[in-house]
Amino acid sequence: MELEEFYRKVESSVIAWINQPEPRGFGDVVLRSEPFVDNEPFLVHAGDTYVISRGSSHIRRLLRAYEAYRPSAMLTLKDVSDPRKLYGCAKVEADEPVMKIAYVVEKPEKPPSNLAIMHIYIFEPEIFNAIWEIGPSVGGEIQLTDAIQKLIKMQKPVRAIKLGEMKLDWMLEHLKPAGKPFPHHTGMLKGL
Repeated sequence: MELEEFYRKVESSVIAWINQPEPRGFGDVVLRSEPFVDNEPFLVHAGDTYVISRGSSHIRRLLRAYEAYRPSAMLTLKDVSDPRKLYGCAKVEADEPVMKIAYVVEKPEKPPSNLAIMHIYIFEPEIFNAIWEIGPSVGGEIQLTDAIQKLIKMQKPVRAIKLGEMKLDWMLEHLKPAGKPFPHHTGMLKGL
């Protein structure tokens, strides 16, 4: 029954897979989705990250929070023990069910918190202008985190939910061939 419901949802959705043939940063990946968005809000889910929650509750919570606040960017965060050099990190104004983001930074030496940014987002199309305005940064790549920080500097609302205790895995860490880049594959769902 659950599988049938899933396929009904897929049939009524517009899903595009965006391939990035060489590593240029996650901001570049999202920018490649611009022709598919049609000036509508859209969900981005990186192909190298997966989260398992009962009934996809993390996605449902993200969508509900987005609907309630309609921010320019809606992020997912997770408490991690040491976010240095592995994650983008967020500093929040208060630890609430739907948090207002004060600051984000990509792979910091000195993280502002232990809140790592997970690669599941909802964006308004204005994220594309922010990506166009930033340049390459960490690793010489266009970082999506830098574009989100640009939105914050422009005083655009950026919110987040925190993922609870659930299975979390990064396929990138397990499947990356030694010494070779692993291209980003990103799923995008528009018309939220």
